[in-house]
Amino acid sequence: MLEELTEDNLADLISQNQKVLVQFSAGWCGNCRIMKPKFKKKS
Repeated sequence: MLEELTEDNLADLISQNQKVLVQFSAGWCGNCRIMKPKFKKKS
């Protein structure tokens, strides 16, 4: 599952799931743009 997190739903998502992988990214970050499809494929 790939879900965009916000300040409002991050804590809820983490507390409701046993395992969570969180990717923090920014649109201007080159490495973030490179990793996004890799995380999406694994989700």
